[in-house]
Amino acid sequence: MLPMKEPSHNSPPVRSSKAFEANDFLRSLAKIWADRYSVTPELHEYDHIFGHLVARLSTGEEIKLFEALKHYFENGAANAQQVRELMTSLGLPRDARALEFASGYGRVTRHLKDLNLVACDIHPEAVSFCTEVLSVAAIPSASIPEHWKPGEKFDFIFAISLWSHLPDGLFQRWLSAVCAALKPGGYLMFSTHGAHAASVVPQLAEVISNGQQYGYLDGSDQKDLDPSIYGSTVVLPPYVIKAIYDATNARIVSFKPAGWWGLQDEWVVRVP
Repeated sequence: MLPMKEPSHNSPPVRSSKAFEANDFLRSLAKIWADRYSVTPELHEYDHIFGHLVARLSTGEEIKLFEALKHYFENGAANAQQVRELMTSLGLPRDARALEFASGYGRVTRHLKDLNLVACDIHPEAVSFCTEVLSVAAIPSASIPEHWKPGEKFDFIFAISLWSHLPDGLFQRWLSAVCAALKPGGYLMFSTHGAHAASVVPQLAEVISNGQQYGYLDGSDQKDLDPSIYGSTVVLPPYVIKAIYDATNARIVSFKPAGWWGLQDEWVVRVP
C-alpha cells in the first residue's frame, strides 16, 4: 500500500483554485438548464466539477460550455433522484435528517432542497455558497477525520465519490468518523472505484495489479487538495469489507457494483 503522510494540524484552511471564468454567456446558458429543473442557476467559479467538465471537452468554446452545463445539470438531477430512490428503498421518510458529505459546490445539492438536508464540504467557499446562494444548511468538513465535529447526528449520510479519492490512511478513519455521526439505525451510502472502474480506466488498473486489493494515484480533479488527503483510489470488495468491519460497528446492507454512473460501486451500511 502506498505511504501517506499525516496532514499538519497547523495547516491553513483549504483554499480552492479557480476552475473557470464566469461571464454573461455562461450565466445565460446556465439559466436555461437550471430552469428545466427549477433549480438555482448560479455556479461558483471555483466549482472543480464544472471546471473539469469544461476542460475535458474538445469541442469549440461555446459548445464546450453548452455540453458541460448540460452534463452538470442533467447528471446532478439524476444523482439527486438516485439518492431519493435509495432513501425510499431503505424505508427512510422524506423528512429524515440527511447529510450530503463532500457536497462540493452543489451540483447535486441544488436538486435536493425538498429533503431535510445539510451539506458538508472541506472547501470554505463551498460551504458559504451552499448556505448563501443555494439556501441549504451547510457545515465544514476537515482534513483530519477526528477533528470533524458535525454537531448533530443524522438518519442518512451519503457521499458520492469521496471514498473513491481517499488514501489508505484515511479510508477507515473517515468511515469511523462518518458512521459515528449516524443516529442508531442510521445509514451511510458511499461509492468507490472497484473492479469495473479498473477495467475501464487504465490508470486505475495499473495501481491495482498483481493481486492487490487497494491502489492509489496522487492525481485528482481537485488540484488544491494535498495528495496526502485526496487523490484517486481503487479498492476491491475484500478491502472495503475489512475496512467497514475494522473501523465501525456498522453492517453492510447492500453492495451494487458500478451502481453509480455505471462506474463506481455503491455501498450501503447501517449502524445498529
